[in-house]
Amino acid sequence: ALYCGGGPSIRDLPLRDSNVSGFDGKTGHLGRRREAQCAVEHRGMTVTAGALAPARTALVIYREVANGTIAGALAGILVGGIGGRLAMRVAGALSDPSLVGVARTNNDNVLGNITPDGTFGLIIFAGLLPGILGGLVYVAAKPWLAMLGRWSGLGFGLVLLVAVGPAVIEPFNIDFRKFGSPQLNVTLFALLFVLFGIAVAALSSLVSRRWTASSGSAWEVAGIVAVLVAGLVLFLAAFSLVNLAQSGRVARWDDLFHGEARAAVLYYLLAAPVALRLAFGRVHPFSDARQLATGPRAFSYAVLLAPAVIGLPSTIDAFRFLVR
Repeated sequence: ALYCGGGPSIRDLPLRDSNVSGFDGKTGHLGRRREAQCAVEHRGMTVTAGALAPARTALVIYREVANGTIAGALAGILVGGIGGRLAMRVAGALSDPSLVGVARTNNDNVLGNITPDGTFGLIIFAGLLPGILGGLVYVAAKPWLAMLGRWSGLGFGLVLLVAVGPAVIEPFNIDFRKFGSPQLNVTLFALLFVLFGIAVAALSSLVSRRWTASSGSAWEVAGIVAVLVAGLVLFLAAFSLVNLAQSGRVARWDDLFHGEARAAVLYYLLAAPVALRLAFGRVHPFSDARQLATGPRAFSYAVLLAPAVIGLPSTIDAFRFLVR
């Protein structure tokens, strides 16, 4: 990595044959020169840090999108897909035996029947796709989670639970009260959000370390595929958002905090940190929100936490309705 004037690192650029004047090989830093004055002699050409800035920015974006997609997909499959299936099995096991094989769920599935199609659909639509969106939200919001340190995943999962939880733990989904224990059902599905936050944080860190340590091309291929998949998922998300707007289920802004429409809040949680990073980090990129001035920092936290703060009362009401 090459650091120029205290700015962000320039990683994975073809500098193996470079002769860098004043370069400290241990720290990867050129000292306190102004970035515009820093230069790299590479294959007979002088490349200024300013000229490298667009490539560096593109590389950072590419790495973050790929990281969030891979970590989110894995966490989504493990927690949302497999974990969700296990939570359903617990509910079925604790249900009245006379209902098994006879009663139908809210999705018109027979209680106790586990089919390959149903499991596959659960892994894809309750695990992989929302997991990728959640992973992208995590890497986008990472500067604001940095203050939590090792607890960033837990904090992220709790925000997701409060902001979009009732999209899954829907108060009018009779399955939560019809099968098993309502209290245990709500607890297990609420726990999935927290576990997803912890998992995506751990996997994001793991992917970053492995990618940095690897010199092969396998990670680059995986990164390119991940970025393409992220683009497809974002397109599908935008399509579903348009479909939701046209369905008539969102006549007012507060309709977003009720039922399945609440899933649209996840799109806000992705767009908001991206917009804030563009607004406050275009000139001076930041990896920790504490690097921002007090005003922008307070404003950005207010913007990001707004869905959780606004949605908290309805989330509490939804949970209370199901367990009463």
